[in-house]
Amino acid sequence: MDPLLLVFTICLYILSLVTALLLGMTAKRFKPESIRMLLATQVILLFFAIAILYKFETLSIGNYLLLISVCLATTLAGWAVRNTWLKTPFRIYLLLYLLLVPVFLWSPSRIFYAISGNYSRYKPEQQFNLESNYYLVEQQSMLQQQTRVRYKIIRKFGIYNKTLARDVDFGERLHDIKLIELSADTLILDGVLPDHSLKRVGLKPGMKKNTITRKPSA
Repeated sequence: MDPLLLVFTICLYILSLVTALLLGMTAKRFKPESIRMLLATQVILLFFAIAILYKFETLSIGNYLLLISVCLATTLAGWAVRNTWLKTPFRIYLLLYLLLVPVFLWSPSRIFYAISGNYSRYKPEQQFNLESNYYLVEQQSMLQQQTRVRYKIIRKFGIYNKTLARDVDFGERLHDIKLIELSADTLILDGVLPDHSLKRVGLKPGMKKNTITRKPSA
């Protein structure tokens, strides 16, 4: 994704969530019918965004229009919760945008790709369970397509992850993984490559790359 578009997407979407929350708390201070102009603007922006993305995929203006329309709808959704002027169909339409919030909390990158019109470029990260809540996960960058696949070691705590090691390199994308050893200071993995050959990678503390530190459980 273009760096400028990515930064703009992150900032604008988070700002829209905050504004939606504030509007939800202060909705009674505004005239309920004043939402109609903003709602009409949002629908028009969404229409032009879809039309441009469908007809002219190379024009980035379509990505920005889609992003602005989604963020505007998200903002208005906070107002719609307590707006007495809105008819039920319009209220439902706006509230549907709030369904993006749980997805955002679960996978921010998925939402950023979608609302900026780049969802076709989204590729779920490859991951393998090593043991308990330890995983080997493919490293991805939203800014550019990586020419070489690398992995990281993470420990999952619900929706939160703790990264233990980065830049684990097996030379190419894996078909499967085999855990050989996972101790207090050593991790040894056998990567199964697409041709079913094995490549072993060992990680120990003190290395500049491929470092893992695991404290023994109490």
